[in-house]
Amino acid sequence: MRKHLLIYLLLFTAVPHLWAQQYGNEWIDLDQAYFRLTVLHDGIYRIEYNDLATAGVPVDTIDPQNFQLWRRGEEQAIDVAGESDGVFNISDYIEFYGERNDGWQDEDIYTNGNHLNPDFSIYADSSAYFLTWGNPGKRMEEVNVSDGSTTPEPYYYREEVVNYADDYSLGQIVFSVSYNSYWDKGEGWMSNIFQFNPSSPRTNNYLRYVFSGLDEVNTNGTPLLHYILVGRNNQTHVAEIRLDND
Repeated sequence: MRKHLLIYLLLFTAVPHLWAQQYGNEWIDLDQAYFRLTVLHDGIYRIEYNDLATAGVPVDTIDPQNFQLWRRGEEQAIDVAGESDGVFNISDYIEFYGERNDGWQDEDIYTNGNHLNPDFSIYADSSAYFLTWGNPGKRMEEVNVSDGSTTPEPYYYREEVVNYADDYSLGQIVFSVSYNSYWDKGEGWMSNIFQFNPSSPRTNNYLRYVFSGLDEVNTNGTPLLHYILVGRNNQTHVAEIRLDND
């Protein structure tokens, strides 16, 4: 009898932990429909009446104040033109700032923090956004434009990120041509291989990138160049970074 009682208590105390577990899909309302949007580049996107109507969304029966946009389990702020009358008219539209996919989900599959490039996904470069309706949605905050009384900044920093996906590195070599089955140091998408060839010193031994708009750069501030180099074997590698104007 005592043995059966112990099992019952263990099961009873385990149940609350199962109920409290989070799966990441708590944002989904099974009573609502969702329209998937794919975003490949960072920027401002507009969804018009005809876009939704063509996709089969019942726009004529939706109160536009109830439009919601979700990404990665979080609601995104949107702007819905003409929503105040409670009708999504043919001239109305939805605007939002969309971001491409990055390597945020890849982090967990790498060992010991060896994620090569968190800015670039090894699986897909497009993001999924989900548009739904049924509850009042999150909106962009309106900000009044300055009347010109403020002082302009002398300069600003512009960030330019270049991700190469020409070749895939399998990571650190374990033995001969063998690699670990898990994601390891140096694994991920990158540029084509370039290396010095004594017999042909000017062939495929460098990677060139041309910066644009440098003629408009202010002399104030300090530029910063960040790069990632990956060796394709366990030997010692020597690399040289040059900046010129030819």
